[in-house]
Amino acid sequence: MKSVRKGGLSSRRRKAIPKLRIKVGDTVKVIKGSHKGKVAKIEKILHSSLGKSRVLLSLGERKILKKKEKGETEQKTKIFSGVSISLSNVMFYSTNFQKASRINFKEIDGKKSRVVKKTAEVL
Repeated sequence: MKSVRKGGLSSRRRKAIPKLRIKVGDTVKVIKGSHKGKVAKIEKILHSSLGKSRVLLSLGERKILKKKEKGETEQKTKIFSGVSISLSNVMFYSTNFQKASRINFKEIDGKKSRVVKKTAEVL
């Protein structure tokens, strides 16, 4: 009989949160899906208990809601909300060189730094 933890998943199915090469605030390019080719900034990184990571991208306006408060007329409110995309469907985008590329780690002056693979740009 399998032991079940509080979250409802067995201990075998739980995965550790992976260390990612991209961070919040980085500019990425979408390489798969309905938003393919678009460039956006990462607002948030979402981790699940199954090890499937997603990123929340800011692609601009998405919804227009109508709010009505007491004693006031109807107003349109613009909400800027993000799009959730799987982490494997985005790639780091260098704004200086206008290229999408992978990221490596190199030790520079005794510190571990992120380096863009195609352009050798230090982040």
